[in-house]
Amino acid sequence: MKILCVCEAGIVRSVALAIFLRENFHGIETLAVGTSHHSLDTIHLLMQWADLIFVVDRSILNGMPTLAQNPRVRVIPIGPDLWGSPDHRSLHEKIESLRDSHIALEIDDFKKMSKEA
Repeated sequence: MKILCVCEAGIVRSVALAIFLRENFHGIETLAVGTSHHSLDTIHLLMQWADLIFVVDRSILNGMPTLAQNPRVRVIPIGPDLWGSPDHRSLHEKIESLRDSHIALEIDDFKKMSKEA
């Protein structure tokens, strides 16, 4: 399964989430992208690559109608960037706290839908 992780800059929250997914879920490939630091062409190309698209904050969808309208998009409520580094301990704790309540559920739901299709 391929998951695209999206935040604003593509260097903190999306990177931390992408690393977390690769390290904690077997068979998942991830990439991180930022809506303000990557071109729309790059974002669209990566969206085509991905099976699922994890957006780290609902506010990111406001400026990106192509993301907001995509049925593969799921919001993982990490929230605004308060950390400044993908290695920040409290960011890792925040992502870990969402593992069962959001991340694993979205991955499992996608797998079930894929099997039914």
